[in-house]
Amino acid sequence: MKKGSDYFRKATVYQNKGLQRWVFFSGEGGDLVMFACDGQSRTRVLWVRPCAEPTGQSYKTCPTAAENKTTNCRGGLPSSASPSLRTVFSFASPDASQSTKSEKAAADFIDRHEAAGVAGVETAPAFFSEPWSFCGAMCHAQKLPIPKCLDPSQRQGVEELISAAPCRFDHAALFSILQKHTLQHRMNDSFSCLGWFSPGQVFVLDEYCARYGVRGCHRHLSYLKGLMDYLEDNALVDPTLLHYSYAFCVSHVHGNRPDGMGTVTVEEKEQFEAVRTRLMALLENQITHFRYCFPFGRPDGALKATLSLQERVLMKDITTPVPPEDMKKLVQKCLENAARINYGQLIEYAQIKVDVQAAPEKRLEDMMRLGELCIEVLQQNEEHHSEAFSWWPELMAEHAETFLSLYRADMDAALQVQPDDSWDSFPLFQLLNNFLRTDSHLCNGTFHKHLQDLFVPLVVRYIDLMESSIAQSIHRGFEQETWQSVNNGSATSEDLFWKLDALQMFVLDLHWPEPEFAKHLEQRLKLMASDMMEACVKRTKSAFDAKMQKASKSTDFRVPLSVCTMFNVLMDAKKQCSKLCVLDTGQEQQYHSKIDVLIDEAFKEMISSLVSKFAGVLDGVLSKLSRYDEGTFFSSILSFTVKAAAKYVEVPQWYTGSMKAVCVWLTDRLDLQLHMYQLKTLIKIVKKTYRDFRLQGVLDGTLNNKSYETIYNRLTVEEATAAVKAGDGLQGISMRDSDEEDD
Repeated sequence: MKKGSDYFRKATVYQNKGLQRWVFFSGEGGDLVMFACDGQSRTRVLWVRPCAEPTGQSYKTCPTAAENKTTNCRGGLPSSASPSLRTVFSFASPDASQSTKSEKAAADFIDRHEAAGVAGVETAPAFFSEPWSFCGAMCHAQKLPIPKCLDPSQRQGVEELISAAPCRFDHAALFSILQKHTLQHRMNDSFSCLGWFSPGQVFVLDEYCARYGVRGCHRHLSYLKGLMDYLEDNALVDPTLLHYSYAFCVSHVHGNRPDGMGTVTVEEKEQFEAVRTRLMALLENQITHFRYCFPFGRPDGALKATLSLQERVLMKDITTPVPPEDMKKLVQKCLENAARINYGQLIEYAQIKVDVQAAPEKRLEDMMRLGELCIEVLQQNEEHHSEAFSWWPELMAEHAETFLSLYRADMDAALQVQPDDSWDSFPLFQLLNNFLRTDSHLCNGTFHKHLQDLFVPLVVRYIDLMESSIAQSIHRGFEQETWQSVNNGSATSEDLFWKLDALQMFVLDLHWPEPEFAKHLEQRLKLMASDMMEACVKRTKSAFDAKMQKASKSTDFRVPLSVCTMFNVLMDAKKQCSKLCVLDTGQEQQYHSKIDVLIDEAFKEMISSLVSKFAGVLDGVLSKLSRYDEGTFFSSILSFTVKAAAKYVEVPQWYTGSMKAVCVWLTDRLDLQLHMYQLKTLIKIVKKTYRDFRLQGVLDGTLNNKSYETIYNRLTVEEATAAVKAGDGLQGISMRDSDEEDD
């Protein structure tokens, strides 16, 4: 665009039939383009200013004094303004001779189109696309007065700022205001921006600094102030952003720019020291309130970046690092304060008030609920914030101990008011111990050891009372025992084994962390179980002996169900022994071995007693059969006595003993013929014994021993003799029939 050929011409308002139009036109060389618009000032500004600015001229369009006089304080026209008032928008013109021609051309243009009934003239679409220079003027005449100005540029004073010389303003102060309002607009959604400007905003701020020479150090100091204002209002700001701006300012203040160039004013250095002091206090506050400034570790990595920035702020210059002990002491101080703040907020959240007049149950319930919340807080710290403090893991452990020490005071006060011999506090120990023993830093720590010392007397007292209670239940239970079958034993034995198992499971669930005391508890419980089981076995054996003494020795003898229950009790005791009386260590087997031997001996004695009882019945039967002996002087006094029956404690031995007894009885009557009644009875006994013991799994080699073969041959001969003499005196009973049924 040729500036020498650019020119503006003024135009007058043309009025025809009450219609008013503004006409402006541009020309270059011999070309002339005219435009028309209504009398609104807003429309006039929107057209004229964009048309004038691309020309590159040093002058700008402005209303003349004549127009200013016709407007009131609000920018409107006075009520006395004449509809035919001619207001001129004048522009500098390089060639005044063109003005008259332009006015005439504009007048002809308006008259021609208004005469044709056209309301206005629209602009060409190529208005902004052609590099024409614009000239013209706007004239305004309003038929009716307007109460307020419709031109926002006049109402807000922008025209004055546009026309002013840039060197007359303090652009550093103006930039601070611009950046402040830009940040205010950006932080309307702090969760998404975290204090970062958008690319468009960064472009505008960069352009302003480049055009008007705003110093970078001043820019970042202002930025830091704005960000810290929002941080103090608990808004989310990315600490990396603070780090970038602070590092930029430090590089200027300490004169360690990477490019070797950098200056700073005295005012900027003073502002930097104030910002550094304020930032240090703000970061310390954020570290102290890390659970609330960085909830659940969000934004991701923000806490770690804050600690890094804190270390950078502590540096006295850009090259000298901070001593590790100084940073560690600062973090330790912050975490100690954080423990007190977190516990206080937790008490407020749980709405727990320490009331010495409250019931012990209520206070213990509050401690349980508060303990659960404390564990949850410590778990969240470990999960979400431990990585940021990974340089000082011992400080996080101290923070947790400090936090738990505050809980310890309330817990001790609640446990002191609990009644004696009350075991409701054990769930509290299990809750806390299960958490502490799994934490490598808190296990056997200060709070954990205090917790153990607090509950050791309660555990010992509880085991003592349970031992006494179980012993009394054994004594009363066996005195009133009916020996009715209950599950695997009797009512007393089932109750005993359940109590022993429950007590051992209770101590096991405590997961006592101190190894020596845990081993002591295990040994004591195993010894207790062994003693209680020994008492149970002895009482069962005594009851069995008493039952056997009262049992009948005749053929009417039947094994009662109570005797079967007693055998079941011993079998169940042997089974429970391996669970309740065995220690994990291999060298501590004495309790189990002792009670196991006792059970085996009692079991053998009971079986021997029962076999002796059966042998006695058989002895009685054989004694009765001996009365039928014929032709011998000793027929009335011969009898059979099994003196060694108590030695047969196994089924094969029992069978062998029975067969041997019958064989001896028959051998004593080798020269005598058996009576018909004796023969029938012995065939039934031998037949029944053979079949029953075979069903019990006795091998054929044992069943068909020498005694049985002797008995079989003798009874077969006696059967044949009786069949010849008495015919059908045996009534179908024979050894042969027995063999066929067996086959």
